[in-house]
Amino acid sequence: MPRRFSDLVHFYVASSDLVIVLGTSLMVAPVASIPDWVKSDVHRLLINRELVGSFQYGNKTTDVFLEGDCDERCV
Repeated sequence: MPRRFSDLVHFYVASSDLVIVLGTSLMVAPVASIPDWVKSDVHRLLINRELVGSFQYGNKTTDVFLEGDCDERCV
């Protein structure tokens, strides 16, 4: 990852009030962990064919899952 990513990611995560995750397996680190770094009251939206990562455990009441192909859902 570029150094700029490391320099800025924690600032942006800490100041987020919404995280949108589109079409991913959430298997590649460190980007796969970003949705888990947000505060507990931050809403997370996953638009994907299947539940992935921590979204599949339903631990956060602020999570929303929109099932389907993200190219079709984001029209």
